[in-house]
Amino acid sequence: MTLNSGDFATISAVVNLSVNNGPPKPVSPQPAIKFFSSDSHVTVSPAGEVCAGLWDTLYRTCSATTTLPGGFVTVTVRDAAHGVSNTVLVSVHPRALRITLSASPTSPNPAWAPSSQPWPTNALTGSLVECVSQGNQVKYVAQPSGANGPIDSCTAHPGAAGCINDNDYVWTTDNSSVATVSPFGSVVARNPGVTNVFATLDGTVSEPLAFVTCPPDSIVLTTSAFIAGASPAPPFTTDDLTLNKGDQRYVNATMVDINGNPLTTSPLTYIVSDPLAASLSPVLPLSSRLTANTAARFTITAACEPPSCNPAVGEINSPAGHTTGQAAGFGYPVYSNVIGATVQGITGSSVLVTGSTFSDGVTPASRLLVYDSETMARNQIIALGNVPNSLVIAPSGAQAYLGSCDGVVVVDLNSNQSSLQTFPVAGQPSTAVVTGKVLGVSPDSRYVVVSDNICPLANPANHQVYLIDTTGTKTAAL
Repeated sequence: MTLNSGDFATISAVVNLSVNNGPPKPVSPQPAIKFFSSDSHVTVSPAGEVCAGLWDTLYRTCSATTTLPGGFVTVTVRDAAHGVSNTVLVSVHPRALRITLSASPTSPNPAWAPSSQPWPTNALTGSLVECVSQGNQVKYVAQPSGANGPIDSCTAHPGAAGCINDNDYVWTTDNSSVATVSPFGSVVARNPGVTNVFATLDGTVSEPLAFVTCPPDSIVLTTSAFIAGASPAPPFTTDDLTLNKGDQRYVNATMVDINGNPLTTSPLTYIVSDPLAASLSPVLPLSSRLTANTAARFTITAACEPPSCNPAVGEINSPAGHTTGQAAGFGYPVYSNVIGATVQGITGSSVLVTGSTFSDGVTPASRLLVYDSETMARNQIIALGNVPNSLVIAPSGAQAYLGSCDGVVVVDLNSNQSSLQTFPVAGQPSTAVVTGKVLGVSPDSRYVVVSDNICPLANPANHQVYLIDTTGTKTAAL
């Protein structure tokens, strides 16, 4: 427990006893409990209210004393009837009016430059950088000031009256995915980005000081043999692949930050130039399983793209100084090398079939059937959730768009998952839904055109043509 001089806090105490070595249970009724302080500068009321000073005779006013205890004060809670007791340590200090933070790379840390350097330098360029590599830590130090000037740290001045212990503070960060902080102020780098660190002492919050986890600098993409149940293992290669249909490989990404140190976790995106020819499924944070689906030629690239990876940040006020996020390397996309692959065999593709009814009289109409063009065997049935009236596949081969009178259905042709999409329409209520027939998709697969001239007149979006921007999930009514 830590208290400003003149403040008070309550200790809650419950007497638990066990019978015949059974689990402890509260005594009923609870016996009388007494409280004792090891220092006269800290007093305790009969109700367990700990005053960092002196109580008046009615235990209504807690007054600060001119002399503060040095180190911890021990408050003992005792049940004389059962002969049991416990203790609470109390730290008393002057009220902090302001807290400033500082930090230095003093802990053992392979990411830091030699100890002669005040802050780590970029291992690639030798220039000053303001970031910490993933998994490494920095000790943040709080310096509080009271009405009479700086307040001593117990670490630097052991036993000093009114000094403050490192764990008297409550340490927090704005974004725990970027960095986490221990109760003693050690901040550990997690994922690339910037977060503010704060120290709170009995109601006084410090000025923020940024912590920067280094942004990525490069990605190297490799492949290796896939063995079910085993992790990726050497040899790793960047060479192009020659595969047969059904073959599998590990695709592995190695990321390096601007300090030249590895990034072992990051939300990468894998880009397959022909999503119908091959599919990728995550196995480990930076490894995926590649499966060759049909004869074709395609390429694979790994990308770290903002905002999900290496997000843009604004001004940075870190222990190393002031800079901008852009100057520190944030907000830029990072791409890997390209690996080509050839799946041998007769070139084939998937055939997608849907409609308002099916001739077999069994298959529900709200389905998309996927056939193998080589064997004409049906290998997938995708639930759509509503009855479609049109189907257009994006030129990229990554999505299929199906129109209906209930909304536009988007099918991810990599995962064969469908979802009913609602695209906000400019100038229309938020409840407006894009309905009608899908007429086409732009060559870059970004824009979708939908015409609504067949749905019920009760639909408020009837008799309009829509242009959907799929990258921004926005729609213009034409």
